[in-house]
Amino acid sequence: MLTTIIFHTAIAGYFLATCIFVVYLFTHSERVVKAAVGILTATFFLHTIVIIMRWAGAGRTPVVNMHESLLFFSWLTVAIYMVMLVKFKQ
Repeated sequence: MLTTIIFHTAIAGYFLATCIFVVYLFTHSERVVKAAVGILTATFFLHTIVIIMRWAGAGRTPVVNMHESLLFFSWLTVAIYMVMLVKFKQ
């Protein structure tokens, strides 16, 4: 139950960060992109907690079924994006 609540909060956070990144496309404001990255970072940590909780609950790596695989793949995609943000920051 708690995992579901945290996961839905993470989905809402990703949606909010995406909306703010879209606003950045039109405004090119540094404050807007910092807000989006901050929300994305907080949401990434929530997503990480969900994966750890599912791992602990199942007692195995959470990539066995389609739901868990997509959960892990989306987490990995965000992790790669955040590494690229740090590496290619101007």
